Amino acid sequence: MTTSVKEIDWSQLSEGMPLSRAEFDQLGECRGLERLNGRLCLPPAAFRHRDHGQPHAILAFWATSYIASTSGIEISVASTVKMDADNDPEPDLSLFRTKSFGGRVILDPEGYLVGAPELAAEVSASTTYKDLTVKYKLYQKHGVNEYIVWNTEVGKFDWFELHDGRYQLRPTPEDGIYRSSVFPGLWLDYQSLQAFDYQGVLATLQSGFATPEHAKFVQQLAVARGST
Repeated sequence: MTTSVKEIDWSQLSEGMPLSRAEFDQLGECRGLERLNGRLCLPPAAFRHRDHGQPHAILAFWATSYIASTSGIEISVASTVKMDADNDPEPDLSLFRTKSFGGRVILDPEGYLVGAPELAAEVSASTTYKDLTVKYKLYQKHGVNEYIVWNTEVGKFDWFELHDGRYQLRPTPEDGIYRSSVFPGLWLDYQSLQAFDYQGVLATLQSGFATPEHAKFVQQLAVARGST
């Protein structure tokens, strides 16, 4: 039996502490708190600018620039995602279609995301082990189509794609540009990303927007919206 959150204070919260969904919800809004496999995961004591804040910002810029030209796609930054009865991860970035545009993510009455986004990304410095084990298995199990893990401490960038229920690591593209298989036109120049070159990231995205695949995807989203 788990300990009631009502009976403890914040100083008694510990890594790996078993919590039910109801108990986790009672903790309220707190940056970085997650529940994985029914157990509490605590965030690092602090987040460094160079290893987390700055990389997180440019990833959000990349995804936000995409949705600005792709109506029907939404981005969420550091939001709790209720995936199942035992798992409430907080991806650094989620990119998804909502139900009204033919997607599978919904908002519950309290405003939390429910379901698996098509793409999840983690800025991984002090959390690399968790991101490549527990979260990797969780996102794979629930069908997150693309999973990005950017280990900023060592400059390692992994882009996983789901094939037949299993993640496969994409090899680094010869031209350095990753092209999403689930979001047409979502192109990412890793060298620009790593250099925090916002203009370079945007220029590569704009090349993706100019493709017939992106234009077709935008039309498909409009049709999906009209049929719901």
